[in-house]
Amino acid sequence: MKHSLLTLLIFLPGAGALLLLLTPKVLELRYRRLIASLALAVSLAEFGFSLTLFCYFDQSSHLLQLAQKHSWINS
Repeated sequence: MKHSLLTLLIFLPGAGALLLLLTPKVLELRYRRLIASLALAVSLAEFGFSLTLFCYFDQSSHLLQLAQKHSWINS
């Protein structure tokens, strides 16, 4: 789970922006509240995931931490 958190932290704001773009436009006041609520929800989710990632950080280690390694071309 901790390895996929990095990817989630990178792509969650983009997914939130797409969600905001795809929201139907209803009455003006309700639309503004909906946009603000969705933006706040995505921001709080991003903050929560970053706190989770911070808990995995080991301050006593000098090595590279929380890195993802994937081979691009299998040889």
